[in-house]
Amino acid sequence: MARMSLVSLGNLLDEVIGESLRQILGERGAEIILRRIQMVDASWEGGPDRARVFSEVLRRVLGSGALAVERLILRRMYSELGLNLEQKHGYDFAAYVEELRRVWMLEMRE
Repeated sequence: MARMSLVSLGNLLDEVIGESLRQILGERGAEIILRRIQMVDASWEGGPDRARVFSEVLRRVLGSGALAVERLILRRMYSELGLNLEQKHGYDFAAYVEELRRVWMLEMRE
């Protein structure tokens, strides 16, 4: 796994979210969701709860379709980091992102 800071990991999350939303919903749809996220949480940029906030807003906007978008984003994130996404019982989007952070922290210590 390549070395990267937590800030870079957060940037990767933001990048993958933006790219995935644009790919699925187009530029306008992505803008709408990203704007709604910023309305809910002004600290979105660099905020530690961005995965939770993103998931909440996405579910409000897309309903059950949010799960497919979240899964795509998670697959891309894990793939970018050289990891395989394994489905885990009781995990939601924020839990998977938190797991990535923990794995990343362990990797950075080595």
